Amino acid sequence: RGLYLAYARVLAMTFVASMGLLSGIIQLASVFPYLRSMFSGTTRPNAVSFFVWTILGVIEIGAQLSAGVTWPAVITLCMTIGMVCILGLSLIGYGYRAYGWLDLLCLACALMAIIGWYVTQEPFVALAISILGNVSAAVPTAVKAYLYPETENFTGWAMACAASLCALVSVQAWTPVEMLMPVYLVAETSLLTVLASRGTTVLA
Repeated sequence: RGLYLAYARVLAMTFVASMGLLSGIIQLASVFPYLRSMFSGTTRPNAVSFFVWTILGVIEIGAQLSAGVTWPAVITLCMTIGMVCILGLSLIGYGYRAYGWLDLLCLACALMAIIGWYVTQEPFVALAISILGNVSAAVPTAVKAYLYPETENFTGWAMACAASLCALVSVQAWTPVEMLMPVYLVAETSLLTVLASRGTTVLA
C-alpha cells in the first residue's frame, strides 16, 4: 500500500508539473497569432491595458514566488513576456490610439493598486491588489473588444484561456494564494475570448 501511495504521489506531481509547463508553452504560443494579426493591421491592442499588465505581471511573479507558488507562476512569467512584446509594438504604431477618460481612470486605479502592493509587501495582499489592478487594466480592452470586436484576436485569447485552464489544474495546494491568480486568469481570458469571437463573425 505504501508503494502504491508513493507511486500515485509521483504520478500526481508529474501531472501537475506537466500542466504547469503546458500552460507556459500555450501562453507563449498564443502571442504569435496575436502579433501576426497586429502586423497585418487587424488587431489593435490597447497600450494602456498592456502597459499595466506588464507592470503587474512583474509584481505577480515576485508575489507568487515569495509565497511559495510554483507551477502556476509559470503562466504568469510567460504571460508577462508576451505582454512586453505586444506593448513594445503597440507603442511604435501598432496599438489602438483612441484613448479617453475611461482609459485614464483605469490606468489611475491600476497604478494605485501597484502603490498599495508596495506599501503592504505581503504576498497574498499583493496578489489580491494586483488582481484589482488587472481588472482595471482589462476594462479598456474589454470595452474596446465589445465595441470593436474585430480589433482583437480570437485565436490568441482562446489559446491564453486554454493556458489559464492548464495553470489552474497545475495548482498543488488549494489555498487562496495559489488559486487566486489562476482563477482570475481563467475568468479574464474567457471573457476576452468571448468578446473577440464576435469579431470573427464581423470579419466573415
